[in-house]
Amino acid sequence: MSFSVRVKDSLAGVKNDKAIQLSLDGEQLLFEYQPVKKKVIYQLDSPLESGSHTLVISATDQVGNMTTKEITFSVN
Repeated sequence: MSFSVRVKDSLAGVKNDKAIQLSLDGEQLLFEYQPVKKKVIYQLDSPLESGSHTLVISATDQVGNMTTKEITFSVN
């Protein structure tokens, strides 16, 4: 299983992968960033346990504006 998220800013733009943070259930994740596609990809090492999970992604643009999105989902 993997997560794929688009990260874009129409004005200033996202500087680089250091301006992006991704966490799952409070644990920071090391991810792949594809700047041309404006995409963050994370491949899970093993299946998630059943239950509720929270994915949080934050991105900061080149002038310092930060946006955070939180996605809660369940695995059965």
